[in-house]
Amino acid sequence: MAPRSDTTPTQINQEQQKPQPLTSNNLTINFMTKKSGISVDYLRDYNTGDDIIFEDIIDKIQFNPNENNTSLFFLLDNEYIEWKFNGNITNKYKKEDRINLHFKVITVKQYKGITFESIDFFKDSSNGINKQGPYPCISDYLK
Repeated sequence: MAPRSDTTPTQINQEQQKPQPLTSNNLTINFMTKKSGISVDYLRDYNTGDDIIFEDIIDKIQFNPNENNTSLFFLLDNEYIEWKFNGNITNKYKKEDRINLHFKVITVKQYKGITFESIDFFKDSSNGINKQGPYPCISDYLK
């Protein structure tokens, strides 16, 4: 198929390479081996520096005033996974909203030639999980 007259070949390649959004299920699968389904510390379809677009439906949302964070819940294999964000964002999001977030694949560490990867949101959440600071702001992942 010939390119449109108003589109250069470079523009067409950039549009074709645009990453497809991942749901919570797709993101989880990326942290598993293809053959055995065992959880691993790298993303099988992404490399350090890659962008991941996350898009899923919020199944539940809950603000915790004691900790000043909001939990977003996504359904994964009949169980909820919970992601926490700093502050009260319940005025911006509600159950059944489709949310779109942008993450970056990062290197967590390297050991004997093996690169351990994660996404920036998981690393940024460690302060809140370890009670050493707030959870990340959702605005850091909106584009």
